[in-house]
Amino acid sequence: MLERRSFLIGMGAAASIPSMTWAAAPAARRFDILRGDSDIGTQTLSVRREGDETVADTRIEIAVKMLGITVYRYALESREVWRAGRLASLDAACNDDGTDDYVHARAVEGGLLVDGSGHKGVIAADAAPTSYWSPTFLTRPTWISTQTGAPLAVTCTDAGEETIPAGGGPIRARRWQVSGDLEISLFYAGGEWAGTAFAAKGEQARIAPVALTPAISALLTTG
Repeated sequence: MLERRSFLIGMGAAASIPSMTWAAAPAARRFDILRGDSDIGTQTLSVRREGDETVADTRIEIAVKMLGITVYRYALESREVWRAGRLASLDAACNDDGTDDYVHARAVEGGLLVDGSGHKGVIAADAAPTSYWSPTFLTRPTWISTQTGAPLAVTCTDAGEETIPAGGGPIRARRWQVSGDLEISLFYAGGEWAGTAFAAKGEQARIAPVALTPAISALLTTG
């Protein structure tokens, strides 16, 4: 989750995690990141099944330029491992314009044990990460920041259907308004995460999919 405190709030963490290997996956998706009319970066999401587990990798790369000079950089890399519909582990590293953040979380009896730059302790066992790729996350009242590990209390409200931009042309998607510790709009089309919208210093920022195939959300293990 991109969480630039003074610039952007709400996207899904990549300096580098030495032990993390970025491998080709059977289901991968690319998103463009835009602020106003400017293309400022990309996000990639890769999800695969490994036995009774689901592994999801996210990478975000952003460079904001003014007059040809880069004035802001953001890089995030995270890996989620899911088992029986719950987050078994989360490892992430982020460089937010020179500030390093991280998350290491593991499922333990009674919750999710978090060691992060923004939180240390146990949070709800059914917490969902701020990677948004499964619509089942919308039913969970606690999210965990993939940038800092901070727990986020949220409410998700169905705001109806609308047409949103995508790489292959406009698509119809359902908007979910997220409020509480995080204020963003999430879009889902055909059960697939179709992007995010949020305010960014007086401009509208958006994560827009290049395409919505192949299906990803169905790869989440539920039991």
